[in-house]
Amino acid sequence: MKKLFSALLAGVMLAVSSVGVYAADDTTIEIRTAKYDAATEKVSVTGVIGNSAASQSLTVMSTGVKNEGFDMDAIVYIDQRDNFTVGADGSFSLDFYLSDSAVKGNNYFVRIGGTGIASPEHMAFLFSDSAPVDILYGDVNNDGVRDVNDAVMMLNYVLDPTSANITDDGFKNAQINKEPKKPNEFTAADASMILRKVLDANYNFPAERK
Repeated sequence: MKKLFSALLAGVMLAVSSVGVYAADDTTIEIRTAKYDAATEKVSVTGVIGNSAASQSLTVMSTGVKNEGFDMDAIVYIDQRDNFTVGADGSFSLDFYLSDSAVKGNNYFVRIGGTGIASPEHMAFLFSDSAPVDILYGDVNNDGVRDVNDAVMMLNYVLDPTSANITDDGFKNAQINKEPKKPNEFTAADASMILRKVLDANYNFPAERK
């Protein structure tokens, strides 16, 4: 009965959150990061809301993963956040704690809908004791900054692999495509995508898209 009630509650909250008096036209939401921090025991989520409503409300839900979809029998967090603050550029961040029923080592979804948002967004994260390893996609020279030097280094590598000393961490950061590439598989197109990201921070690499 509890599981049925939780599932019904989640459905109702997400349905209610998608409409509102202040609903804007074409309100969109994009989740950019979703990570569990073992040190703070919080799940931290960042993203962007396009054409945010004047009085934005968000519905935040976290569930288990089952057959690559939502496991409504494993809801580990759900909340309605009214009058939510969104940045001038539409950016937002929020934190929440998982319930005691969450199991370490499992993947969970975070799903966010809200006022005027017809299509809620979701992203998976790992509930783990280990600190997440941050990857700065496109940081080919692994100096902690993504800039034109990374695009140049990738292009030099494509033209002459012996002329660019890309480290193992650099190749990890270079995995900007949906499917990982071996070192000899990178092309000028990869360098072009890195340069595009440098010029347009809103551009998402294929690996960053859901």
